Amino acid sequence: MSRVNYGTVDVCVGETTYVMKPTLKAMDKIQSRWPAAGLRGAIEACGALGARDIAFVLAAGAGIGQTEAKDLPEIIFNEGTVNVAPKVVEYLALLINPTGKEDDEPEESPEGE
Repeated sequence: MSRVNYGTVDVCVGETTYVMKPTLKAMDKIQSRWPAAGLRGAIEACGALGARDIAFVLAAGAGIGQTEAKDLPEIIFNEGTVNVAPKVVEYLALLINPTGKEDDEPEESPEGE
């Protein structure tokens, strides 16, 4: 059986820790910003250390609304994009494989068999 939403990623920015959860809603929102490249485009943008791109993904993953996320790019910039980006990219990788199951992992069998 799949382990949908098996993990979360905690991102510390300034005095706040954001909990990014792998959800279809977050994935759809992120992919809408990079329609041609999807999650790969988001990974590339965050890897390029753009504070606004990192803030967009962080807000989508943590379920933060536009009003609350308004100052997030500035906060991320002041924290250092190089310090925040790795966790955001980790989250994006989690969205690519939301079950946490590897291709070579054996199927789980029900207990007692």
